[in-house]
Amino acid sequence: MQIDSPSTVSYFLQRMGRTGRREGTVANTTFFCQEPEVVLQALAIVELAKEKWAESVRINRRCWPVMVHQLLALSLQYGAVTKEFAWPHFSRVPDFADITAAEYEKLVEHLLAHDFLFVSNGLLSLGDQAERVFGRRNFMEMYAVFSSPQHYKVVTEAGREIGSLEKGFVDNLVDSMSTFLLGGRACLARHIDHNDRKIVCDPAPPRSQAPMGGYIPQFLGHQVCQEVAAILCDEQIPGYLSQSAQETLATQRAEFGSALRNGCWHMLIEDESLLLWNFAGGAVNQTFKCGLELLLPSISVAPDNFKLKMRLGEVALPQLKEALAALSRPQTWAEPGPRLPKCMPNYRLSKFQSAMLEQYSLETVKAYLLDVETATRMAQARFG
Repeated sequence: MQIDSPSTVSYFLQRMGRTGRREGTVANTTFFCQEPEVVLQALAIVELAKEKWAESVRINRRCWPVMVHQLLALSLQYGAVTKEFAWPHFSRVPDFADITAAEYEKLVEHLLAHDFLFVSNGLLSLGDQAERVFGRRNFMEMYAVFSSPQHYKVVTEAGREIGSLEKGFVDNLVDSMSTFLLGGRACLARHIDHNDRKIVCDPAPPRSQAPMGGYIPQFLGHQVCQEVAAILCDEQIPGYLSQSAQETLATQRAEFGSALRNGCWHMLIEDESLLLWNFAGGAVNQTFKCGLELLLPSISVAPDNFKLKMRLGEVALPQLKEALAALSRPQTWAEPGPRLPKCMPNYRLSKFQSAMLEQYSLETVKAYLLDVETATRMAQARFG
């Protein structure tokens, strides 16, 4: 039994595989969904599993955080190494296959410039900054890729400290997106300063979700969200739904079904906001946010898994459609170049991110948060 739904089919199958192992029993999982949206998510997960579909394993051949970790670890292991000694080791690793020798040289120069490495007679050894950050408890922070518990203080805009959060929780927060409960109050993470280990927060908006332990934006995959749209357009009622879940499904179909049958884009005006429902998934809608804000600097786009939200007064509808048509052309995404990753929220994927060049850090976050290929394809289908 599980509260709400998993976010991926693979996770659901893994959990399902832990049940029904005793003789005379069968695998069984029950979701207790707290929101209508989660009922649809659970339905999509189960239906995709029935179709024998699961997420592909993402292969990263430019794994910068691991390269930083390995370079520092080699320096610690041997006391000092030459950069020429380390590169042949790295060049054989599939996770580094798309990193060039020139880019590796730039990384070494950056680590030297920021005192993570120290060079003497051509030998690289750990610098003072690496020892300060990773040297505690006999370099336990270096040996483990994961972080040991640390705390961030939480302060108001006025600077008043109201509590603290563990680093493992903070690493998953996103500026101006994540909410959490602290001391009985719902807070919005306005800015996260990883250097000073400080979170500046505001009171969370009244309608934002802030359950116990906090709310971290959970990206659903494109295929899962597209399956949600397909379920809304369907008329069949799966036999495994409870009565209340059937009623929720009927209500959601009545609200969205007829509109979505004309295509997976549905515009709605609500409370001085323009909602653009597309059921594209979290990474795709984060990509649309970046693209639209680069083309239309006057607007601010709030994405989630199923829609994009904009204020009515910030953009005219013809202007918005023109920008979306531009995003259907691959050359539009090529033109922003290095500007595109810089629209990324402040997001931590690794404790070694602080030792990376900014462009490599942004590239790492971009690969995790954006899906330019799918966004282009969706824009082409509707606005191209």
